[in-house]
Amino acid sequence: MPLIRPEIASNAAVFPGREQLAKLQQLRELTRAERRLLNRMWIEIKVR
Repeated sequence: MPLIRPEIASNAAVFPGREQLAKLQQLRELTRAERRLLNRMWIEIKVR
């Protein structure tokens, strides 16, 4: 943090506080089967 400019270090969008961190979710890598299913669902949505 000492090398980060103060305006960036104080930006909550870049460095959220503990209260905000508790509400966030971390994305995980999808499996190949999950990606295929997601792509098929998205194509079906676009077609309609």
